[in-house]
Parts: sequence; C-alpha cells; structure tokens
Amino acid sequence: MRIIIESKGSSRTIHLHLPTALLCNAITAGILCKKSAKPEETSNAEIEISHHITYPQARKLMRFLRKCRHFMNGMPLVQIDEADGSKVEIHL
Repeated sequence: MRIIIESKGSSRTIHLHLPTALLCNAITAGILCKKSAKPEETSNAEIEISHHITYPQARKLMRFLRKCRHFMNGMPLVQIDEADGSKVEIHL
C-alpha cells in the first residue's frame, strides 16, 4: 500500500510504503468489529444509530482488500484533490 501526500505550498512530497498485509489482517478486522459495535452519538437522545460489522464480515473485507491489490495495480483506491492544489492518493 502506498500513501502519497503532495502539498502545493511545500516542495516535498510524502511517500509512505506500507505492506498491505500489515493493515489488512485478522487483528485489524477485530479492531474494526469493536469500533463498529459502539453506537454513534447523536444530538437526539431518542435516536440510536448502530452500524455493527461482524467478525466474519470484517475478515471477508480484509481478504478482499488484499486480493484487490493484484487487479487494481496502478489505480488509486482513494484520490483526493483539493482546491488549493494539495493531493492525497492511496494505492493498494
């Protein structure tokens, strides 16, 4: 996984190269499940919104992201272009 951050005001570009397996593994799936189990806080006390992801669903998501690396070669997973010229890209 490559994360590229370019800022218009700075001449330096930040390149982070991280192994995809480091971020897409069973531990990350467990953390995702724990964080999604907590209900979101809203301004209205009567409404409680909960988006719970089960552990098997999270494991399938992590496996899919690892497999995506092979058929998304060169295509960014996330690409953000701001109005001031700053860019953020995440490639698998």
